[in-house]
Amino acid sequence: MKLLLRTLLVLSALLKITQAACNACDSNDTETLMATTTTVTFRSIPNCNLSIGNLTYENGSITGLNPGSVYQISLGCLNCCKNVTTEPDAVRDITVTKFTTSSMSLNWTRPNGEISFYRVQWNDGSSNQTVDQNHSNITDLTAGVRYEITVTAVAGDGHTEGQNDTVSQYTSK
Repeated sequence: MKLLLRTLLVLSALLKITQAACNACDSNDTETLMATTTTVTFRSIPNCNLSIGNLTYENGSITGLNPGSVYQISLGCLNCCKNVTTEPDAVRDITVTKFTTSSMSLNWTRPNGEISFYRVQWNDGSSNQTVDQNHSNITDLTAGVRYEITVTAVAGDGHTEGQNDTVSQYTSK
């Protein structure tokens, strides 16, 4: 048991050293590194080997990734690494569950993958809030006004946004 524990500690230390030894890529070299919800592709050099940890992908593309996740991608053709975030899956099925003269409550289906938070916007984006659950209560609205509410999932890096979904609803008069 002690030998197994020591082996695991040594392997863990080697993995950290290997990850730390990767040089950061120049942003000009990697500006064509594109991410979707589940794929990262390096378009500048299509046959570049890309790696995540010990897994190497040939042909300049990595597939089957988790939406909204941050990955350290090693680019073999440039001998450097770059953190890349896949886009979150789209928010779907926004439903207004309650509305009054001055407020609305809504919920939506949580997308697959890593989500830091949701951005909820109304009034053409001039009003917004962030929430970490798949529901929101919007207050201080005007009676009898039609509101278009847009919800966007934001990835694990806190910046990368997925496709949004929108719902329209009048407040009560």
